[in-house]
Amino acid sequence: MGDFKIGSFNCLHGSVVKEDICPTTGETCNQTLAKIIRLKQIDIIALQEYNAANKFAESKWKMLLGGKWNILPCDYSSSFAILYNHDKFTHIKYDEDDMCSRQYRNIINKVKSNGYGGELQWKPQIICFRPKNEQKIEIRIINAHIRFSEKRPEQKFVHIPEAQLITRKNEFDIMVSIYDDVNFLMFNGSVYTLMAGDFNMEQSHIEPFLREKNNLLSKLHIKRRATLGLKQLQKSSLHEKKQLDYFNASYDHFIVNSEIGTADSFRFDTVKQYFTSDNEKHYSEFSDHVPIIMDFSIR
Repeated sequence: MGDFKIGSFNCLHGSVVKEDICPTTGETCNQTLAKIIRLKQIDIIALQEYNAANKFAESKWKMLLGGKWNILPCDYSSSFAILYNHDKFTHIKYDEDDMCSRQYRNIINKVKSNGYGGELQWKPQIICFRPKNEQKIEIRIINAHIRFSEKRPEQKFVHIPEAQLITRKNEFDIMVSIYDDVNFLMFNGSVYTLMAGDFNMEQSHIEPFLREKNNLLSKLHIKRRATLGLKQLQKSSLHEKKQLDYFNASYDHFIVNSEIGTADSFRFDTVKQYFTSDNEKHYSEFSDHVPIIMDFSIR
């Protein structure tokens, strides 16, 4: 039925909406991102820390990527945006007066109003797509970013690993609840739901969380479409200061349901590709993350 590539990239303080020329690459960050999308043939890419307040125009992305591309900034959280190839996908707005549209709006309203049992620092963006040639298939993307840690009133980070981990686990639990609702949104066809983003978690942390959540809901006989799993097995965030082993212990992630089937994910080492293997330059000029890409097939 189709082969698709979904990307995810934390672009650090809106780097891709700035017009500054990077000394190392000789081009703007948005030009570098467009080059990555073309080189890796990405169909949809979820962006975190996009900073839509900069109003980087849709027309500029069309100029960089070609007229077949659209940008969807999140209308309730400027941190998120999704770029997609509209020659291959239709954006499903769910703005009609039918059951599915009402369910979708209810999920969005719950996200906006912290109705999932806790306050999220960054409220996730939720977008639905259908491949142009397969209207009985829906790909749902939750664009997510979990906070690094709680902040004290004076806005300083609490650098206590246990406290950080509890904060991330609490937000992750909320994200999984959102995932389940999005995944169960009514549709007369096949649904593939992906959560993509910066979870600020190590591999050894997130896998037990997923296992615990899956087991708990199974014991409670809570109906789910499928078991959730992790599809990112490579480190993808960077140390700030230059060093040979420049990836730190943290991961960006794809969370998927077991219905996804054949899928593989990988990081694209833009430090090596565009920044002469200098992570400090990549960190200061482009981002503290490299893009991750998931390649999956629907048969």
